[in-house]
Amino acid sequence: MDRPAYHPRRSPLLVAVSTAGAIAVGLAPAAAAGTWLLVTDPAVAADVAVKGNLWPVAEALVKIVGRAIADVLVYL
Repeated sequence: MDRPAYHPRRSPLLVAVSTAGAIAVGLAPAAAAGTWLLVTDPAVAADVAVKGNLWPVAEALVKIVGRAIADVLVYL
């Protein structure tokens, strides 16, 4: 007869730290993008703050990522 598999219990502290780390990894790029936008284009950042519309941020990020991809392709 096989022995039952041993499944150790995770401590609540380990679960909390893992969850906090996953959230931090997810929010770090958003915070970096917001900081970058505030420094490079304060008019768009102010418009987003006043209107609450995130579309200008998305457009700016798409333009920057597209430009970065094009630069990498030119380099290759």
